[in-house]
Amino acid sequence: MHALLKENISSGETAKGINLLQSDTAEYDVHSDTAISAVMKDLGSHLTTLSANLREMKEVRAWVNRAEELLDEILRRLGGNEVVNTVRTAQVM
Repeated sequence: MHALLKENISSGETAKGINLLQSDTAEYDVHSDTAISAVMKDLGSHLTTLSANLREMKEVRAWVNRAEELLDEILRRLGGNEVVNTVRTAQVM
């Protein structure tokens, strides 16, 4: 506990009320609660799916970057840097 808190806490009850003391109660057993356990299982599955989707999106970003590089190269060959700059600064509607 921080020294300033120790000085300002006058009783154990006050400290307990603001969760500064260890509790003697046991941890809640999530696995024995069927409702919570089901939610935890669904959440785990959801996080696994999100992780897989994130990996796929990183691949898509790499493909988009490569496509932009190729487009720049084609525009540069056809019209020079001015055409590339015009296309890059154009607003898409």
